Amino acid sequence: TECATDAIVNAANERSFMAGDMGISGALRNACESDESPVVGLAKDIYGPNGKMQDAQNDVPKFHVGVHAAGGLIAQGVKHIIHAVGPRWADEGPAVKETANIVGPQITKTVFTALNCANELGCKSVTLPAISGGIFTHTGAGEELQMFEQLKAREMLVKAVVLFCKDPRCQLTSVDLV
Repeated sequence: TECATDAIVNAANERSFMAGDMGISGALRNACESDESPVVGLAKDIYGPNGKMQDAQNDVPKFHVGVHAAGGLIAQGVKHIIHAVGPRWADEGPAVKETANIVGPQITKTVFTALNCANELGCKSVTLPAISGGIFTHTGAGEELQMFEQLKAREMLVKAVVLFCKDPRCQLTSVDLV
C-alpha cells in the first residue's frame, strides 16, 4: 500500500474489494477507500489474455484481471488497481507436486494478462505480488507442499515478468515484485 507505481496488482479472488477481504486485498481496499472514492463492490473493467473484454462488472473470471482507479492511493501516484485472479491449486489437481505442471502455466497466463493490462493502460511501472502463492495454495496439505507451491508461484511470476519485458511491445520500465 506504500508503492508509488502507476499500477498495483492485487492477487485477487473473483469478488475482490468486498467488505470481508483480508490480506493483501483487504489492505489495498482499505488504502484505496475514501469518502470521495468508495471502492467496496466497485465494478471493474475486465481484461482477458487478448485485451479488454467488457466494462463495469463486479466478478472477475479466473485467469482474467479487473481494473479500476486507485481511489485514495492516487495521492501517492498510483493510477490503477489491477485485480488478477489466478488458479486455486486445489481446483486444478490433487495435493501433489505434479499439480504444478497444470498450475504453473496458468499462473504465467494470469501474470501476462495483468502485465498486458498495465501496458494497455499506458503504465510505465507496476507492483506485482506472487499470483496464487498465498491462500490459493493447498492449505492444510502439509507445510512442505504448501511451501513448494508458494515457491513455484514466485518462480512462475519471475519467469513471466522476464518474458513479458523482453517483448518489444512492453512499455514498462519498472516492475516491482512483492
